[in-house]
Order: sequence, then structure tokens, then C-alpha cells
Amino acid sequence: MEHGVKTMEFTVTHSISTSPEQLFDVWLDGDSPRGPWVGNGARRLDPVVGGVFYWADKNWTDLETGGGDWPHYGRFLRIERPQLVEFTWVSEFTHGLDSVVTVAFREAEGGTEVTLRHSGLPDDQAGLDHKNAWIRILGNVGAHFSASVSGQ
Repeated sequence: MEHGVKTMEFTVTHSISTSPEQLFDVWLDGDSPRGPWVGNGARRLDPVVGGVFYWADKNWTDLETGGGDWPHYGRFLRIERPQLVEFTWVSEFTHGLDSVVTVAFREAEGGTEVTLRHSGLPDDQAGLDHKNAWIRILGNVGAHFSASVSGQ
């Protein structure tokens, strides 16, 4: 429990057809259309330890709310190229809690295995919805690399 609120965590994995180095670099590039920080909303990343990020996921429809602008912000805690990125994550759906996202990149046959762990989320539907969002985001990142591989 954090601040008297029951919290939860989850882990998702996804295989992506590129090297850990390429994927790591894209993850920290707020302007890359292949990365996780995509969409029509505003974004700002300062990808250094202690640096902050702001990302407004515009027209997000993972929830049955009809989309909208969902600002997210946090601070980078650890950056270990090309294996790991860790950052805090706060949004309306964390109810103000500083949750933590840890993304590990491991070389695997055919590319990179990405393991994303999100901890410190409220143990409610809003917390659970983050899992679907990260599955969508990792799938989109993977599709961008698969499309470039098949197009070569």
C-alpha cells in the first residue's frame, strides 16, 4: 500500500523485430513515430536521469470513454543503454500516485524481448486499464518495426 491506497503491479512482454540498441534509442526519442510517445498530443522528453517527461495521449480510446486528452508525466529514474529505462508515471488514472514503469530490453532470437513492469498503480479498474494501454503501445511499436523489416 502506498499512501493508504491499495496498489497493484503487472508485467507484460513483447517481442520486437529490431536490436535492443535501436529499440532503446527509439524509446527515448519523443519525436520518433516508432516509439511509445506517439499521437497528436503534446510531448516533451528530457531522457536523462532526473529529467522529466510530459505526454498527452490524445484521443486515447482504450477506455470506453470516447477518447480525450490524457496527460501523463514523470521523471526518469534509471537509464542503462541498451538494457533498461525506468521512470515514474503519473496521470489522472493513477489518482496522483507516483507509479513506476521499468522497461527492460533483452536480445532474443529475431530481435528484442521487451519486458515492461508497471508498479504502484491503484488497485482498481483505472490501474488495470494501464495494462491494456501498454499492450497496445508495445504492439504499435512492434508493428512499426515489423513493417520496416518486411518493407526492406
